[in-house]
Amino acid sequence: MFAFFHSSGLYIKFGQGIATQAAVLPPQYNRTFKVLYDDAPIVPYEDVVRIFEEDFGCRPDEMFVEFEREAFASASIAQVHRAKLPDGTLVAVKVQKPYIRDQLDWDLRAYKAVCWLFEKAFDLPVYWSTEYTEKHLRQEVDFINEGHNAEKAAKNLATDSGLADQVYIPKVFWKQTSSRILTAEWIDGISLSETEKVEKSGFSTKTIMEIVIAAFAHQIFMSGFVHCDPHPGNILIRKHPASNKPQVVLLDHGLYVTESDKFRTEYCRFWKSLFLMDTKTLEGICQGWGIQDVNMFASATLLRPYNGKQAVHITSKPTTQDVYEMQIQLKQRAKQFLSNTELIPRELIFIGRNMNIVRSNNKVLGSPVNRINMMAQWAVKGLGSDWSQWYGEDGLMRDPNASTFRIWYKQLVTAIRGGVSYWTFQIALFAISTTYYASQLWRSANKLLFGKDTGSFEDMLDNQVRNVLSNELGVVLDENAFDA
Repeated sequence: MFAFFHSSGLYIKFGQGIATQAAVLPPQYNRTFKVLYDDAPIVPYEDVVRIFEEDFGCRPDEMFVEFEREAFASASIAQVHRAKLPDGTLVAVKVQKPYIRDQLDWDLRAYKAVCWLFEKAFDLPVYWSTEYTEKHLRQEVDFINEGHNAEKAAKNLATDSGLADQVYIPKVFWKQTSSRILTAEWIDGISLSETEKVEKSGFSTKTIMEIVIAAFAHQIFMSGFVHCDPHPGNILIRKHPASNKPQVVLLDHGLYVTESDKFRTEYCRFWKSLFLMDTKTLEGICQGWGIQDVNMFASATLLRPYNGKQAVHITSKPTTQDVYEMQIQLKQRAKQFLSNTELIPRELIFIGRNMNIVRSNNKVLGSPVNRINMMAQWAVKGLGSDWSQWYGEDGLMRDPNASTFRIWYKQLVTAIRGGVSYWTFQIALFAISTTYYASQLWRSANKLLFGKDTGSFEDMLDNQVRNVLSNELGVVLDENAFDA
């Protein structure tokens, strides 16, 4: 089977995608493709030497006092060798595979051709996203760009007092870095993809996932500079050098997107409005983004059903009619959803990827964290202290002809209504937490009294959808269909 992956590059990316979201495939696919996180085919040492000679004019053993010829790990576009600098510092040397640059153009042409054919064959707009995707994939193979991304991400995370100590990004050594070779600090840790080792590490999986979700939520809602390939192979867990607490180490910073401040603020308001059931604001934001189907986009954002008529924390079994309409109208809804692709913020392409992979990471560890609640809290932080973001700006406040009293009055009203909106939001989050912990308590009680695992809160939602599909529509999904 792996002869297929000697083509590497884009195809290994596809394989990693299958490993992360094997939603409609048997679990064997997940287990098979999972090795592609860090155990993809390795290129010979002679090819590594050739890249060093082309980029630095020397061999690896002339730059480092020690350089392990056998790669420690290998992924889609590069492999990692352990080495030692003259001063004794251990480093990870990421070497791009020699055929990536030549193959990238062909891979991207194939990708765009497939999207174009899909759009023509199924009459669904998908080609609009290819230019933005191609741009960022090309940036991913520039390791100088990756080094700058790593430093910028570390600087952004350091602005949060909690995350500055909980999340670590390895230092880049620029003298030993080129566009195809990246040298960074060597970190010993457990990959999040090694689920059993993580669970046996002695660290709380809940604490680990809280840090992981907080790190990426901070990027999405606060800094606007977002890591878009957070698969388990790019996340290490280690003991903090100064304590016994866990520390999350983020690797592979090639694929990032920079949100505009306008998009970041609107995305924060969108999340806030989901929990307030503020249909007017949701519709306004979505229309500005060229998205006509608010419920469909909200469901994709939360990664769970949303209908706008029921509070987010309330769950109910989908009816046969709900599922039937979802199946029959899926194509039409997708076309309507993408009715004005010129307005759709391109950031959503990769932001959705980030959130989907983070959800999968949480699921693979048994869903120890209320992901939705945490993301919502970070969205609130992203809005800052401006009450107009909670209630909406009034044109009068920007009217130069308005009297001082009227402006002051409007500011006061906005602050009061914004405050009410804020506390309504917090009550909604409290209700979500209550529901979440009730499901966790029920799960623990069943384990203790009956030795039966009823599953987490998200597991129960998955089971409800799976049962309706099976009993009413005859669509049978594997029991692990929603797992990472």
